[in-house]
Amino acid sequence: MADYDEDVTGKEGYGSVYDYIEAKYRNEWSELDVKSGILVDWGLVAANRWEQFESTYRSNYADYSADYTSDAEFQSRMARKYQEMQEYYQIYEIPAEEQVDVFSDMDIQNAVREEMERDAMEKASDSAALAAFETIGENVIQMDYEARRTESEKALETSIESKNSRTNRELVDALKEKAEGNPEYLVRGAPLRCRYGSHMRYLDMLEAHGVYLNDDPVMHRKDCKVGENILPFGICTSPVHNLKKRDSFFAGAETDQEGNYLHAPDDRVITGFVCEPEIADDGWKNCKKETKIAQDATPVAKGKDACICYEAITTASYLVCKHGGIIVPLGSGQLKFSTYTAPFLNYPFVDLNGKKKELDEKDQKAFENWCDLHNIPPDYPGTEKYMEWYQNRIRKLEEEGASAKKLRAAYEECLDNAYWHGLDHMGPEERRSVRNMVSQYARSGLLEDEELGEMRKRYSGLRLDCGYNSQKNLAGATPEEDEFYQYYTGKAETFEQEQKELEAQMRQASHMEDSDAVIAVANKIRELKNEKEQTYGYFSREVERYSDCLDAERKGQVQEIENLFKEQGVSQ
Repeated sequence: MADYDEDVTGKEGYGSVYDYIEAKYRNEWSELDVKSGILVDWGLVAANRWEQFESTYRSNYADYSADYTSDAEFQSRMARKYQEMQEYYQIYEIPAEEQVDVFSDMDIQNAVREEMERDAMEKASDSAALAAFETIGENVIQMDYEARRTESEKALETSIESKNSRTNRELVDALKEKAEGNPEYLVRGAPLRCRYGSHMRYLDMLEAHGVYLNDDPVMHRKDCKVGENILPFGICTSPVHNLKKRDSFFAGAETDQEGNYLHAPDDRVITGFVCEPEIADDGWKNCKKETKIAQDATPVAKGKDACICYEAITTASYLVCKHGGIIVPLGSGQLKFSTYTAPFLNYPFVDLNGKKKELDEKDQKAFENWCDLHNIPPDYPGTEKYMEWYQNRIRKLEEEGASAKKLRAAYEECLDNAYWHGLDHMGPEERRSVRNMVSQYARSGLLEDEELGEMRKRYSGLRLDCGYNSQKNLAGATPEEDEFYQYYTGKAETFEQEQKELEAQMRQASHMEDSDAVIAVANKIRELKNEKEQTYGYFSREVERYSDCLDAERKGQVQEIENLFKEQGVSQ
């Protein structure tokens, strides 16, 4: 009998359709003689029914393999390899005499054939086994149609499940390796992806545990409740789910941490089974065992045994969904996630994730050549190389006498990328360079007056005024708007009034010598202090992002609010 594969969801499965049929029927069919039947009439010589199945399987496999490894498929793969190699020679400026002809190089051809055969092997095996089972079941042992269909579906399901578990294990192994480094702690707002989900979602929580990083609450192993911490990931494409509800969504449409609609790159709609996460086992896996966070701590709790503690989760942690998916963090949440993906990261010859600055001179030159070849900016929005690339592009279009439509497209592509990348992903110089491009576009004469106002408004906050980050949900405005200062002035005045009321309650409790009341009021004063500091922190960070574009009047308003908080003993 074939060995079982134990996958990460805890289910048992077989490695292939053949394995399932062998485990289920080999012993039984080996006992059945082959003195008569249609296969004997066809001249198939075998000692028993199982040998008949294997002979039929091998014959089918040869036929299916020929289809999956056809000459047309080989030529198609060789053409893609040729294009890839030609691009490599071009960007690395390889002389013609040193270039290899892929169509005559046997090593390249053999490598392509091996890759093609690996891809085809599992497909051909499963198809051949299902066809052989149908032949034996129908023509030899007269198994009824419903029984054959049920067994075929079960064999295919368990095979898919096993293959899915292997892929999941590869992902889990990579995360375990990542955990050996120094992964960041996950906080509320960390972006998440399910391997089979169509949409990104954010890790959420209703109540913090009292542990924070940069004002964001840190989360632990048990923070995995569906609907509270984990939200549906759009359309589920898992091959092993048992979901029933179907619906349609915009492809690529994302939301912020609070569920506000952000962006759909096109109007394409995807339809399928709606994700309903069902978290397996005991919560997050691959946690930070050395760091524990209390679930039910109180100000009067003393010692580690006074409350329940769970391990902190990191960017190397993951969740297992019972519908076959693995849910992983795309970032820690400590820096607000950007839906912008830089095109240069698709560079096929070097893994540029985190390594772009380390390219040697030869590889750097090749990379820049590739960007020019594909008309791709070579860095992130706002950086010196990015802005220089777009300035050169606009200048060239002007010199060529390009139409206003083409010039506008170049400006808007440059600024749209910066918009989706986000202001909070840029340093002061990068933010200033993007705003300079906004001013340049405004002076270009390419826009009507009404369009000019809309353009300035859109790019003034570079996403921060569009419901993307938690700041928007505090003030509802950016430091370039009066509502921003009205909000924080109101918060400071409210804090001052609450402080006076609590101090009066404390005096009364002390006078009455009511120790329980004193402790309760002291806890409220501590909570109010934390809320003040958190609110002032939001204010300070947002002002810092806009410090290079605030006029004297706005700077005066900033100073007034800073004074209000400092008078209450709050400063950073």
